[in-house]
Amino acid sequence: MTRAVTALIQAQLVQERPDLIFSSGPGRPRVPVELAPSPRLHVGVSIFAHEYFVGYFDTKGRTVRHRQVPYTLSRTTPDKLWEHISTSIHLTGSSLGLPIANIGISTIGTVDDQGTVTMPLPGWGTINCTEKLLTEFGAPVSVADIATSLAAAELFSAPTGPVPPTLVLVADDTFSAATIVDGVAAPIKSTQPTTVQALIDAATPVVHEANIQRIILAGASFVRDQDLRSHVGQKLSTSGKDTIELRLIPERELEMRSAARAIALDRCIAHPVAS
Repeated sequence: MTRAVTALIQAQLVQERPDLIFSSGPGRPRVPVELAPSPRLHVGVSIFAHEYFVGYFDTKGRTVRHRQVPYTLSRTTPDKLWEHISTSIHLTGSSLGLPIANIGISTIGTVDDQGTVTMPLPGWGTINCTEKLLTEFGAPVSVADIATSLAAAELFSAPTGPVPPTLVLVADDTFSAATIVDGVAAPIKSTQPTTVQALIDAATPVVHEANIQRIILAGASFVRDQDLRSHVGQKLSTSGKDTIELRLIPERELEMRSAARAIALDRCIAHPVAS
């Protein structure tokens, strides 16, 4: 423990508070520590079909600066998209005066283990954005799909204690699903669903196998249609063993910010000293 705390202090992530020392007996007093002011910032980008979100976050997860940019993917190309996002990252972070620790990309479509994105758009195919952004900003890049990022956001925002087995479903212009099992957020590996029914079909066996206790719905399709939410809840609840909690992320801005923050802080939380 002492070595771990020392490493965090050397990385400027935590700081000692000798002014808060309280001596309760003989021996060396314990020095309290707390999160230090962020020595660097974490950039998160969440990409949807008609807009994207860029946020700068500190190590406490607080939004330092952000912008939400209207941008229709079907009217552009991958190269133009990354150029546009790079410009927005520069503009959003101008004058902040702190280095970028890492960049996280949360996107529609599917993402493989190498961070390659397959967008559900005609002519786009597979896209590797990590090299372009690494070259532009000199910071490591992480990539995940929207559902997995929202699952990670659920883990990060949870109070002390384990998060129950959870299923995240995103239904918008595209569809994706992810789970939280044993404290790990992961995408549901399946063919890319193209309808809500296909999304339900992909999720149904997972609800039973993982004993899902909570379902989180996100995306415009669920926000607009209460009957659809009820249908999904009823359909998937019958697949599980216990009563399932159903929750909705009601606002697009909250969805975009949550996904961006989670992927931005993912590397810092997993490997704080290396970030």
